[in-house]
Amino acid sequence: MPAHLKIHLICDKCGTHKTPAIREWPTEHPRFHRNFTPAGSSWMNQGERWFGFLADQKIRRCAHKNVQALSTATVLAVTAGQLGR
Repeated sequence: MPAHLKIHLICDKCGTHKTPAIREWPTEHPRFHRNFTPAGSSWMNQGERWFGFLADQKIRRCAHKNVQALSTATVLAVTAGQLGR
């Protein structure tokens, strides 16, 4: 991952994020941003569905010569908005 990009962490809304070590970690790692799912929501199901589309349409259906070819095809599909079509 290029150093200039921000990384978003999607975290379950559980009590573990309230410990001092977890609360302080983001101040030491400013490129990481924690995003918590709402309690009792099915938000994560949407993420699982999106990754399911990705797996079905770009990993299982296509033949790639190597990991770099798979990575390139995946990035192109995501940036072009081709998933789910």
